[in-house]
Amino acid sequence: MQIKNIVVTIMTAVFMCNTNTNLLNDLYSNLSGFNIPSEEHQKIQNAGGASTYGEITYESVDKLLKKLTLTQKDVFYDLGCGIGKMVVQIYLNSPAKKCVGIELSKTRYD
Repeated sequence: MQIKNIVVTIMTAVFMCNTNTNLLNDLYSNLSGFNIPSEEHQKIQNAGGASTYGEITYESVDKLLKKLTLTQKDVFYDLGCGIGKMVVQIYLNSPAKKCVGIELSKTRYD
């Protein structure tokens, strides 16, 4: 009986992970943070920031989540969150009480 419960738990976790992956893919299918206007790039540089953009993969965030072991007492901050993919993924896949993304580029967070 215990093995059956473990299998059901694992299957549920896999289903939720796949569902959340599909949700993220749907949410961000037409969004990209790689291109911002040159005026915005210059404004960020003038403020002492960097407009460099990259994205962490869903799988890498999943590995990070396992290492972080967030609880309901934790608040997750992503500084330079871009279009917010990691913030949404952490929100969907962890018990963190709050997930916050901070981004300098208006184009990326609008």
